[in-house]
Amino acid sequence: MTKTQRITGTKKKGVWLCMMLFLLLLPSPVHATEGLGTLVRDGRLRVTTRIAQTQMPLYVTQSVTVHIEIATQGRFNGGTRIRGMQVSEAIILPPPAFAVNATRTVDGKQWAVQTWSLTLYPLKEKKYLLPALSLDVELVDREGLARRGVLHTKPQTFTAQLPPNAAEKEPWLAAENVTLTSTLRGPTENLEKGAAVIRTIEVEAEGVPGMMLRELASFPISGLALYPDAPEVGTASNRGSRLGWRRQRTTYIVQKPGRFLLPEYTLNWWNIHTAQWEQATTPAQIIQTKGIAPSAPLIKATRNLDAGPSSYGVWLWLLGGGSLLGALIVFILVPSMKKRKPFQFVAQWNVRRRTRMAVSKGKTLYAIRLFYQWYDQYGESQKSPSVRARTDNADFDALMERGFSDHKVERDTIQTDIIFSEVARSKRRKQAQSKPFLLND
Repeated sequence: MTKTQRITGTKKKGVWLCMMLFLLLLPSPVHATEGLGTLVRDGRLRVTTRIAQTQMPLYVTQSVTVHIEIATQGRFNGGTRIRGMQVSEAIILPPPAFAVNATRTVDGKQWAVQTWSLTLYPLKEKKYLLPALSLDVELVDREGLARRGVLHTKPQTFTAQLPPNAAEKEPWLAAENVTLTSTLRGPTENLEKGAAVIRTIEVEAEGVPGMMLRELASFPISGLALYPDAPEVGTASNRGSRLGWRRQRTTYIVQKPGRFLLPEYTLNWWNIHTAQWEQATTPAQIIQTKGIAPSAPLIKATRNLDAGPSSYGVWLWLLGGGSLLGALIVFILVPSMKKRKPFQFVAQWNVRRRTRMAVSKGKTLYAIRLFYQWYDQYGESQKSPSVRARTDNADFDALMERGFSDHKVERDTIQTDIIFSEVARSKRRKQAQSKPFLLND
């Protein structure tokens, strides 16, 4: 066999091998995948959308359910994927993990039906447009041919409106039913100083997810320290209806004797069944410390409702600008400040503030070091008598003993401001006695 014949035989084998691989990889007609257009045109595949609510009008914050139904004369071969559910100024819940599957017989023909339910909550009073959704569908027709493609729904519209006098009911929500409860854990009478009482406020609303339940504000009460916990929020399913709940816990610590009134809570809600306003209310509750008569006046919560978030920010800006302007005016007009370095009084205030904080936190040695730093920089000259001689007060002695003595200091509270003021008065007295000789020149 010549070399040319061998090459020709090798090429023929390669061609046959390629043809065999092509035939093996070629899918059989039974498993071929085609589109859905033919089924839609022949009426063997249908898609319908509708808004479930038949009651009109629809109200703001009321749930709106959109049903999407896919019906085929074959059978579904995979999960349907829904894309394009985007609506502005509305809360859209994630689509359910599974559709509701059923069969239906129409004119002697059997249909396989998938139903999807999408829920959204309008937040504004306006006309809403639900866009056309894209449905990725996989099925097998009645001839056994696998088909895959994208179907599109028709756009839907609805209008959400506010209940009457809604502005006067803030905060409010639209629901099927709302309950509000308050419970106390711990004794409520003969409380000692430092005793704790835990109050739990819980809201439950039918037809509303927990994420839409607003926070119920806790107001300060003089004599009680408030420590609110992070709220617990959730949504449960109750016989096909959504049940949202929000649970808030607040711990009250007794700081001084008295009879304290824990405030009541009221939540306005619009009943979508009766189209009327209703109120969910939890009563006020009383806790009382030991030794206080039942007839003693109640200490109530302080409700500061005048300043909102926007006005609060404006006041901060005004206060900050006014303080800066006042500091500049004082710096320019007061003659004694002209002789000092710019903003030296701010530095002094900062050192004194750090000293007070160190004393309050028990860092006595650090407080002493800060005090001497202040004395060296802003006090009298090094030729003056010692700081102990200049202060001559019990607070300075207690500070030094607490820092360097081994025995327990009987004085519990150290007033650092008194120490600073004694040094300042001592400096002013020495300046008055030493005229015309000026210190720190």
